[in-house]
Amino acid sequence: RELFSRRQRAVGMAFAIQGDAEYQRERQVESLRAGDHICEIALWVKWHHSGSLQAVQVCGFFILNSEMFGNAMSSSAVVKTYRRYARSYMQRCVSEPLECSDRGPAFDILQEISQKAFEEADGNLQRPTFGRSDGSLARSWGRDSMISYYRDCRNWLSRCFQP
Repeated sequence: RELFSRRQRAVGMAFAIQGDAEYQRERQVESLRAGDHICEIALWVKWHHSGSLQAVQVCGFFILNSEMFGNAMSSSAVVKTYRRYARSYMQRCVSEPLECSDRGPAFDILQEISQKAFEEADGNLQRPTFGRSDGSLARSWGRDSMISYYRDCRNWLSRCFQP
């Protein structure tokens, strides 16, 4: 089953929570497994998919809707940091267009972009350490700045799902 196709408008960032899927862009195929994410770029710009995502087996994805995310983060105390991150992310995509896809730049590039944005916000930010070498969501950050980013997201998500 196709979860999204090339040129389709992206609605947000997707987090794989179960199953396996394959992302295909041109002739390259990459696997997505539980804990991986795709389409972060949709949080920062209006994005149309550059490839397609197909389920290999039954999959579950959590979609972080870009419009709702933007509205929630615009009132966040650290909105300037988010903007710096988004600007750096997009500058990288413009300077290296082949890296700009649904899968995003390589994980080490994302780490560099995050580090730069949060160092500007907090001059003594420690370099983050990552729990898994494949760059999936199992990460542990060394400072409160990154934790506050995820705390803001978690608080926003809890508001969205309250009855």
